[in-house]
Amino acid sequence: MRLENITATAHPDGNRIDLRWRVSESSDYPGVRVVRREGTHPRTPDDGVEVAHGLNIQSAADSGLEAETVYYYALFPFRNEPPEYYYHRHNRISALTTGPYAFAQFMHELLPAIYHRYDTRLAQAGSVSVEDQNKGQLRRFLDLPGGQLDQLHSFAKAALDLHNLQKVEGSLLPLLAQWIGWKTDYNLEVETQRNEIRHAPAVYHTIGLIPTVESTIKRISDWESRSKEFLHNLLRSNQPERLNLWSRQRDELGVWSEGPSLLSLDFAYEGRATSAQDSLGIRWLVYHTRRKNRWQVWLKTSPLVQLPAMLTQYLVAGPIDNTLRLSLMAFNLAVSTDAVVSTAGVAWRIDDATLNEHYVIEIQNGHLIVYHTSAPIDAWSPSQPLIVSESINKYPCLVAHGDTLRLFWSEYDESTARWRIRFCHRTNGVWSAPDQAGDATPFMQGGAPDINSERRDAVAGVDRNGDLWLFWRQRVAKHWQFFYNRYSGGAWGLDAQRFPLDGSDDARVESDPFVLMQTAASGPMIYVFWARQIDHVDPGQRYWQIAYRTKQNLNLDTANWSAVHVLSKTVGDGTYHDREPFARFNNDGDVELFYASNRNGPWSVWNIVITDVSLDTDASAATHLNVGPYSQRTPLLLTGDNSETLLVYRSNQSMQYTSPVYGATETLDHRYAGATSWHARNSEKIALHAEFEDFQTYTYDCGENGKRDDRHWYGRDTLGVYLEADSFDDAIVTAGIARLRPIVKEFMPVTDRAVFITGNDVHTERVYSYGLPSGEGARFITSTYSDVLTAPVMETVLPPGEDFSDSLT
Repeated sequence: MRLENITATAHPDGNRIDLRWRVSESSDYPGVRVVRREGTHPRTPDDGVEVAHGLNIQSAADSGLEAETVYYYALFPFRNEPPEYYYHRHNRISALTTGPYAFAQFMHELLPAIYHRYDTRLAQAGSVSVEDQNKGQLRRFLDLPGGQLDQLHSFAKAALDLHNLQKVEGSLLPLLAQWIGWKTDYNLEVETQRNEIRHAPAVYHTIGLIPTVESTIKRISDWESRSKEFLHNLLRSNQPERLNLWSRQRDELGVWSEGPSLLSLDFAYEGRATSAQDSLGIRWLVYHTRRKNRWQVWLKTSPLVQLPAMLTQYLVAGPIDNTLRLSLMAFNLAVSTDAVVSTAGVAWRIDDATLNEHYVIEIQNGHLIVYHTSAPIDAWSPSQPLIVSESINKYPCLVAHGDTLRLFWSEYDESTARWRIRFCHRTNGVWSAPDQAGDATPFMQGGAPDINSERRDAVAGVDRNGDLWLFWRQRVAKHWQFFYNRYSGGAWGLDAQRFPLDGSDDARVESDPFVLMQTAASGPMIYVFWARQIDHVDPGQRYWQIAYRTKQNLNLDTANWSAVHVLSKTVGDGTYHDREPFARFNNDGDVELFYASNRNGPWSVWNIVITDVSLDTDASAATHLNVGPYSQRTPLLLTGDNSETLLVYRSNQSMQYTSPVYGATETLDHRYAGATSWHARNSEKIALHAEFEDFQTYTYDCGENGKRDDRHWYGRDTLGVYLEADSFDDAIVTAGIARLRPIVKEFMPVTDRAVFITGNDVHTERVYSYGLPSGEGARFITSTYSDVLTAPVMETVLPPGEDFSDSLT
């Protein structure tokens, strides 16, 4: 119910506001409650200070107010007892109070004294206020212009605060908003309008950011939205699919974690990471990545912190010094007073049996480097470079050999177009220079180093005797062959051995070699896995298949190698790839094989246990570990101290970020996925087409006749806004988009455009329609109720109303 003729007027005496209104004669709300607030209008009858409350009242005086202050009033008609209030935004008003500045007295004092002498005619008692009874006629007359001058002075004084967001009257806020180009939403409360103008400069500073666009949409329409830049959905021929490092964890019970975790944004297009744990317990993860337009070898280690060298004086064998302990705790490293410090060659160890924590400390470049060796298996240090040169450095292989870490990698010289394998080692906390003179070369032929052959793809392992075996691919004439050598007794074998034939056939080690060394006393001593291509029945079609063979002894010769066995393609028509094998022994002593396959569509990680390595293995028994539309390649397994397993692999999975600017914004960032094209086998990825999660790439959408609208998405300048409208009415949604389009444009770079995307898969379905009996497809709900009598009762028939049946028609 709307009240009529609502007014709020500042009283000339000051510090008071008089309110008046009229209640319609036809109103069934006879009472009115008047509530006052500062800064914004009251929203409820209890939201502020009560000014008046009663039946059949049409005015109120609010006194004792502060001068030059805007007060906001809301009037709530009510009826019944307890009161039943009626709320309407029309029943609101505001007014500015004025102050008593005594201009009438001031003017009277300025008059000549003769006027004061004869101004003695007083008013009759009761005809004027008590304050005016002792004032003369002239003095009382001057109250008329004096009161107006008081108000004029108050208004002029209040004008000084017209720029003050906290004090300015609410109806003037749109003027302040216009000064900075902010469009006011008049449906908002005055307090909310103030906040918007207050934060507008910060919003303008963030123009062009997705959170700003989404907060603008929320402010204007109250609709939720998600935004994505279609720039990253454009096909880029110079940027193939990029694979970052991700991980999943398996606990001691064999249960895998729900979702993957991002390990590093260091990307590659192919190539497995390699890992080892040195004799001090430090974990090392080495991989190649592209930095500054060069392929380099980078590494991660167990989590580490750097302490100042001055703490070296507290590294004393025995109970830990308290100063050192507090320094470690300052970096959130748990150390109890029971921890013990001991020497470990040139390094130091801290072992804390109470907290089951272990640390290794090395002195490097004038600092103490503290490795947290007992950290969870999924905790790693930040990435750092290891091998950087002008050449291309790829495919690292890291192996722990006694107290030495040995690293082999493939280097490609673009000037000569040749591959070669390089190596270095780490002892006493220091990495050697590549191919250091003191390191013997494994590439021997006839007792002399072979410096002319082209080599790549080194893999290595340490046998049960502590000898190091190195395998690699080497070009012989026009073909790549597989070779190996053994480091025993401080020297490499005098002749590198070539992988023997499989009967009369070449074993064809074409890619992805991997070696697994047996540490038990029985069984094959060396396992070699690799990938090779096989022909399909369709002419010209070839597919990758995993092959493997074993060596029964540890002699450096070509004898005792088994026949080549394969991972059989028994699923479907076999038109899929199996690649990138990684093997280890499980708790039962069987070989657990992890590999990448696209047999289900997308590349993903599979796992199979080979119980008998003398037979071809049926791949249909493999377990699918990673599901989803993203590529998942090159698996690597790491084992922790608590029997936990960390699966490290490369993937182009998108990353989800929560904005620190606008907390409701969650951005799906797939810029790191590279150019991911359509693939007929990946039905999950195809199903994402046009969805917010779509990470496939497309050619530039130029529109029709050079003009683009909301149907044309893919361009460098396009931001897709996926709206979650609160209405299924197309006309309402269309009008909402028309209202949003010009406003959103103001918060985007001038070169960009927004396309608005609404869901089309929501339909209204009438379940029942009692209120619309003539509606198309009208339905009526009926029901059936029955009793089942399990014991004798006195009644022979059911009471009235108990026996009825309804049905849905």
